[in-house]
Amino acid sequence: MSTSVLIAILTSSTVIGGIVSLIQFFVIRHYNQKDNNHKTLSVLAYDLLATKLERCLDKGYATPEQRRDVKVIYDAYHSNGWNGDMDSRMKKFYDLPIKHLDDVYKGNNE
Repeated sequence: MSTSVLIAILTSSTVIGGIVSLIQFFVIRHYNQKDNNHKTLSVLAYDLLATKLERCLDKGYATPEQRRDVKVIYDAYHSNGWNGDMDSRMKKFYDLPIKHLDDVYKGNNE
């Protein structure tokens, strides 16, 4: 085999190997970034849901609007496979009495 053929083979395999490594790097980076975004979203959704639930549990009631908001957030949270202690908190939340905003405002003004 001539030297020029050997150099051409080595160069092309090095270039192909470099391209494959570069593609692999970008694919791994993409999935790592996606995983980090997913974790961040999980933490933010958990905090938002926990805050809304605790406010209502502390007050001892929930308005229909609060129930709707919590349900929307919980459904999105739960559909991602996240749960933690939210099922037990949701049960306590749904056991709360419902107060309409008019009743809440009347109670504050009297």
